[in-house]
Amino acid sequence: MTSRSFNSEREFTREVIDLAKEHDWEPFHIPARVYKEEWLAPGFPDLVLRYKDNSGRITMIAAELKTDDHQNSVVTDHQLAFLKAFAQHMPTFVFRYRDWEYINDILRDGPPDVTGDIIQPSRPVVRTRQWLPPDKTVFAVVSKIVQDVGDPFFPRGNLAELRRMKPDSPDKPPAFWQIMAERGLECNETSENLWALIIHGIALMTPLAHNSRTPVGKALFEGGDPGRNNPFYSKLRLNRLLNARGPVLRTLLSQMFRMMKVAQQPFDWGEMAMFVLHQEIDQQKAEQIRNDIARSYYLSQYHAESTNSQN
Repeated sequence: MTSRSFNSEREFTREVIDLAKEHDWEPFHIPARVYKEEWLAPGFPDLVLRYKDNSGRITMIAAELKTDDHQNSVVTDHQLAFLKAFAQHMPTFVFRYRDWEYINDILRDGPPDVTGDIIQPSRPVVRTRQWLPPDKTVFAVVSKIVQDVGDPFFPRGNLAELRRMKPDSPDKPPAFWQIMAERGLECNETSENLWALIIHGIALMTPLAHNSRTPVGKALFEGGDPGRNNPFYSKLRLNRLLNARGPVLRTLLSQMFRMMKVAQQPFDWGEMAMFVLHQEIDQQKAEQIRNDIARSYYLSQYHAESTNSQN
C-alpha cells in the first residue's frame, strides 16, 4: 500500500474508518458536530476500535487523528490527557496522514502489545501553553472545586477515588479528569501532578476543607483549637515543609492535609493552591507565599503567648 494524500482531517478520518472496517474492526467515532450539540468533555480520541477474533478474544485500540501540517497536527492538552488515560489500558496512537502505511499494518496485523505509552509513529508535535491562570482565576477555580467536591451530591465513589489518588502517578482516576475538564484546566505533565495534589488535598480535607478567612500558617498553628497555646503543627514540621522542594514537598503536603483533616481545621485553599502551583514556575512568588505562611504561623503564636501571659 502506497502513501496517501488527504484534503482534510475529516476525509482522513473517514478513510481510516473504512480501512478499519475492511479489516473487520468495529469503529466508534464521535463526529465534530455532535461535540457542538451535546455536553461532551473535550479531547476524547477520534477513534476507538474493537476487534473480535475467531476465538472470541477482544482487542481494542484508541487513536487520535491529525494532519501533517504543523498548525493542525498538535495534540491539545485535553486530548493528551485522554490519550494518557487510554494508554494505561490499551494500545493508543496518534496517527497522521504520513502514517497511512503504518496504519494499514496495524489494522491488518494487529497492534503491538504495548500499554502505558502513547504510540506516535511520526515525530510528535505537542502543544505547549501557559498552563497557570492568573492569581484571581486560581482562587476562583479552587473555590469552585471545593464546592464541587464538598457538595452532598458529589458521588461518594468519586470522592474515594480522589482521596486514594497518588498525585505523582500517571494513572489518575476518571474523577480527577472530570474536574479538570469541567473547570477548563489544561495542563502539561508537571501541572497535571500539581493540580492532582491540590484536588487530592481538598478531597482529603472535605467536608471541612476551605475557609478563606483562615491563612494556612494560622491553621497550622491552631489545628482546630483557636485557644491553643502550643502549635498543633510543630515548628520543626513547619521548617521542613517550607524548606522542602519537589517530591519531598509534595509528600509533606499530603501528610499535612491528613493532619488537618483529623484536626478538622480548614484553611484558605486559594493560598495553598498558589503555594503548590508556583513551586515549579515562579520561585520568587513561591518564596513570598512561604513567608506569608511563616508570618501568619508566628503571629498566631505571638497572640497565643500574649493572651496566655495576660491570664
